[in-house]
Amino acid sequence: MISIIIIVKNDRGIENTLNSLENVEKPEKSETIIVDASEGNLDDISKKFPKVNWVYFHNKTNKKFTIPEQRNLGIKKARGEIIVFIDANCIPRNDWLIELTKPLIYEGEDIVAGITISKENSIYNNSFGNTKKSKYIEECPTINLALKKNVFKKNGNFDVNFNYGSDVDFCWRARNLGYKIRYTPKAVISHNWGNLKQDIKRAFRYGNARVTLYKKHPKKIKDILFYEKDLFSLYAILYFIYIILFIPATFFFVYYPLFLLISIIKNIKTEPIKKLMFDFSWGFGIFKELFFPKKIKFKKTTYARLQR
Repeated sequence: MISIIIIVKNDRGIENTLNSLENVEKPEKSETIIVDASEGNLDDISKKFPKVNWVYFHNKTNKKFTIPEQRNLGIKKARGEIIVFIDANCIPRNDWLIELTKPLIYEGEDIVAGITISKENSIYNNSFGNTKKSKYIEECPTINLALKKNVFKKNGNFDVNFNYGSDVDFCWRARNLGYKIRYTPKAVISHNWGNLKQDIKRAFRYGNARVTLYKKHPKKIKDILFYEKDLFSLYAILYFIYIILFIPATFFFVYYPLFLLISIIKNIKTEPIKKLMFDFSWGFGIFKELFFPKKIKFKKTTYARLQR
């Protein structure tokens, strides 16, 4: 059995996702579990889908972000031996579930990640995994992910110390135990990433999360140049510093602003100004966590030799 888990707070796009899932081809019996932290704001939608297992998540700690807690509750409620994650406001292709679970069912894989594209022309279409050609990857988000339930027994659930980044932490821990993450571009979903304000907030949180991840996994710093997101993060913090120094540096070096044209030209086809704001926010998130960190006590992580 396959358990499809979707966590949601106030995203009414969940209705579009559930409508799409009704048309998705399923390789075997499945269930859909919604873990809802909206405190009743989505009840009108839940009534339209009586076959969906709608689970209410009550935030008793008043934590601002409860992403890992909601995912863990979904896992607890799941009856399937295969767990599939997809985000609210995602639209899967009709063959998505078949392609995503095929390596688990027929090829002996344990963790499989699909591809996520934007509904519109977006900076996300050329970022972080959508152009990968390798069979296996080092990390992935849970937006389009399938894995065998027994992986959680060995690897543990999502770490609730994280706001953002608990999915990458889960991947790193799994890789450290010897699991491989299979990448299949045939399992396609589309996603509406929202407006500019949401993009900027998301970039800040992603940058913040990368620093938090290395605080928990300090021994992985030596591998930092192997990860695409960390190469981007290094660029983002340099870009953040570049912008902060823009006015005083231009005063002493009149050609200083010309360096900005490099990024604008590079992203000319995908909203270059939006991309610059995104990159700056990512760098700001890194800067904030480096110099004004959250106080988190992580459990010690045991490391094995990574298989590349």
